[in-house]
Amino acid sequence: MPWVENFQHLFKASASTEQPLISGGATLRGDMVFTGDGSIAGTIEGSLESTYHITIEEEARVTGSCSAGNLHASGRIEGDLHSREHIRLSPASYIRGSLHAATLEITPDADFEGALNIGPGRSE
Repeated sequence: MPWVENFQHLFKASASTEQPLISGGATLRGDMVFTGDGSIAGTIEGSLESTYHITIEEEARVTGSCSAGNLHASGRIEGDLHSREHIRLSPASYIRGSLHAATLEITPDADFEGALNIGPGRSE
C-alpha cells in the first residue's frame, strides 16, 4: 500500500520493547487503531484504540479518547480513557476526561480531573 509508505517515518520500533511508536515530534491527525502493544511519544489529535497495551509517554500529547486492554499514561491526555483491565496514571500525567476500567492506579503527583467509573465490567 503506497500510502502507508508515506507515513512510515511516524512509526519506529522501540529498541527495548519493539512496540510500534509514534515518535516525539511527530503529529498524527486522525484515529489510530492497532492490534498490538503501542507506545506514543508524539502528538495524536484523534482517538487511539488497541486490543492490548497502550503507553502514553511523558512527552506525548493526546487530544481524543484512548481505549486498550491496559493503559499506562505519563503524558497529557484530553479525552476519556477506557481499559478492559487496568489504567495507571504516572506522576507526570495530566488527564482531563473520565476513566473507565476494572482497576485503577493513580500515583502521587498525577494530575487528574474527571469522572471515575471503576470496577469489574465498567470499561465501557
